[in-house]
Amino acid sequence: MKKRLFYSVFIVLISGFAVIVFFWLFFLRSDDRIYSVLSSRYEESYLAHYLKRSSDQLFLLRHNDFPAKVFVTDVDRAYDDKRGVAVTAGGDSYFYMFSALSQHAVINDVIAAQPILVAYCTTCETAVIASRFADGQEYNFRGTNYLWDGGLLMTSEEDSLLLWSAISGEEIVENRLQLTFLPFDISTLGDFRDKNPHGLVYLE
Repeated sequence: MKKRLFYSVFIVLISGFAVIVFFWLFFLRSDDRIYSVLSSRYEESYLAHYLKRSSDQLFLLRHNDFPAKVFVTDVDRAYDDKRGVAVTAGGDSYFYMFSALSQHAVINDVIAAQPILVAYCTTCETAVIASRFADGQEYNFRGTNYLWDGGLLMTSEEDSLLLWSAISGEEIVENRLQLTFLPFDISTLGDFRDKNPHGLVYLE
């Protein structure tokens, strides 16, 4: 009995240690790299003013690529008072609930064959929608645990040394790339349903 208890405790401790190592490798070391990249570009006093760590973003999933959606006609009307962002392009309309967006820093998606990103910062309570094309290249974005000038700081799968301000759309390391923002509405699901009876909804 004691031996079985010992093994159980041992397995729990090992599992906890593995989680800590995973967190350090994939989150904290990534944050160290981001700070290192920025400190090579900006003075410490400048970083102290513009760069902040966001505790709210720390345990969020960094991204969600091409999430599944449902037709608005299949969504219960009990959700109609839920708020979110709505975007329309090429005859297609998507609605992203804030309650779903709050689980992710960045969503990479496609609407009417146009690659888009939806970025939502829980700390600053701001959302943006932009094209994922910059200077002819398509990017897949990832969130970070940092805010830049009060807004979410992003990186990309294609080049982790490039860092992007979600609020301005500007790449802030090389300062040569700029995202193009797309128009969107903040509304309730009920309003979206009335205006877009064939629209799609991201519920999570």
